[in-house]
Amino acid sequence: MFGPPTRLPKYLEQFAVDEEFRKSCVFPGPEISICKGVGSSPHQFLSSDGVASCSRCNDTLCPQCNEKIGIETFCLPCFAIESIVPQSGCSNSKSIAEMRQCLIGDNFDGAKDLQSDEVEDAYEMIEYLHNYRELEKSVKYPLYAADEMASATKWEELIEVDFKEGGAFLAEPGLGAKHIPGVLDLFASLVRFKESGKKTEWIKDSAVYDSLPSLFIKFADGSRVDSGYRLVTAVLAGKKPSLLHPLHLTVVAMRDL
Repeated sequence: MFGPPTRLPKYLEQFAVDEEFRKSCVFPGPEISICKGVGSSPHQFLSSDGVASCSRCNDTLCPQCNEKIGIETFCLPCFAIESIVPQSGCSNSKSIAEMRQCLIGDNFDGAKDLQSDEVEDAYEMIEYLHNYRELEKSVKYPLYAADEMASATKWEELIEVDFKEGGAFLAEPGLGAKHIPGVLDLFASLVRFKESGKKTEWIKDSAVYDSLPSLFIKFADGSRVDSGYRLVTAVLAGKKPSLLHPLHLTVVAMRDL
């Protein structure tokens, strides 16, 4: 009754135990659509959950990977642009002459000689960067690329932690006494659920906020300029589970920020 499945529908094929199982024991199942996702990370979702398309790029979207401006639906990359720099011709947008003047003020090379469509493209790019950098200042827990975190000039590596060895890392000489209370509190927070207080402006917070340790909720909310609700729901939906490694088989670096 509790053994491994003998067959899997197509949308769950990433849970196949091996390639032979994938070839012989996966059946079509419910209809699947491919969501654009974010960056270069498209993912599958059940079409019955609801399929949307972006008003700007026309790509297919799942219920989690879209936002609305008025009645129009956008993928997250297009929403980021549209919400920061309104598309030309909208009520909040600037005229071509105003855009050109802004480019001149930013010392954009050749701004006076650009065609109208080139002015729009250049202004959108420059204005997006300006506004995005302002929004970045409100992010409490910014995300860094792995290679940037590896830079010894920014963050000092204290120790490597191999979780296969349990709590043995606490005895490492590289981990000073001043760090141990904080490390213990960090690991305790991984199993601490639901702190008091509202998480959203909704009348009643979604049940997803009861489903993860409060540390993850705080991180999700503090690592982006908007709510962390979408990130939390994506985690609970198991997006890209094949890329996730069990914690007890992981080696991580502990750094002093």
